Amino acid sequence: MSWAAQTMYGFDVESTGVDVFTDRIVTSTITQVVPEGAGSPNSKQWLVNPGVPIPETATNVHGITDDMAAEGMAPAEAIEQIAHYVTWVLNQRLPLVAFNAAFDLSMLEAECRRHDLTPLAERLTSHENWRSVIDPMVLGKGVDTIKNHRFVKGRKFTLPALCEWYKVPFTETHDATADALGAVGLARAIADSDAYLGDMGPGALHQLQKTWRREMCHSLREYFDKNGIEHDGVDGGWPLHTQLQAVTA
Repeated sequence: MSWAAQTMYGFDVESTGVDVFTDRIVTSTITQVVPEGAGSPNSKQWLVNPGVPIPETATNVHGITDDMAAEGMAPAEAIEQIAHYVTWVLNQRLPLVAFNAAFDLSMLEAECRRHDLTPLAERLTSHENWRSVIDPMVLGKGVDTIKNHRFVKGRKFTLPALCEWYKVPFTETHDATADALGAVGLARAIADSDAYLGDMGPGALHQLQKTWRREMCHSLREYFDKNGIEHDGVDGGWPLHTQLQAVTA
């Protein structure tokens, strides 16, 4: 059975910013999506009080204000629940789908360490369980590079843009639940459009995603350096940023 035909779990976080080491999770969703015709999506959602002010720039993205977050769960309690659910999915070797997984999983891992909770890798029953991570951003960019679509005028690789390209219904962005559902739909559409990917086993697919992610980041780093654009090194680690990795092979 293709990995895309299985029950899948969409994962997404919204945060106080984009630095996985210093910013905090504000909302998160894990959405169980069963095969078509087998039932409706079932979502678990968290509103987290991050313990720090939410910048206006972040509120403008996801809509969560300090007053709203004050009604959320204590961060350590929420992060423990999210990490437990994420690693339960991985330990079942079911597809965990996250658009730009290195951001969401690295943010969660950094939060675990911040609150002295068990790191993600230590929660896994086998390091091979990382192979269940599916990243439609990496897959979408990789497929488009091979097929030379990435140079189409105006081509973008955001979640809404890729959903539009693959004709996946998607009307919202920067809402954790909508993004999680959109990521699952996009992953299935990419698999359906390319039998080579759809039929690939978890080990091979995992290594392919790691390779594509590393190549993409290398290319972006070269572009920044060539044009004199300051950057943070463009970490190519996947599914966790390099500094947060234990055993992720």
